[in-house]
Amino acid sequence: MKIRCACGATIHDGADALPNKAHVVADRDLFPYLERVDAAIEAQGDPERAVQAARRAWARAYGVGIRDLWAALPDR
Repeated sequence: MKIRCACGATIHDGADALPNKAHVVADRDLFPYLERVDAAIEAQGDPERAVQAARRAWARAYGVGIRDLWAALPDR
């Protein structure tokens, strides 16, 4: 996977299942993000639309460079 940094650099990530591998989302931000996703899904009747809305909300909350990461995320 290649992730474009907000500074313009490309981060190459070709390794899986490494115990010391970092997460793209900081640990302190992960659970609030997952809670937002769950709340959005529960609040709307269409789960797919709710997931997309939650991703957009997270991208707005956490700023520049997220759009590139978001495009690389699988839909499910």
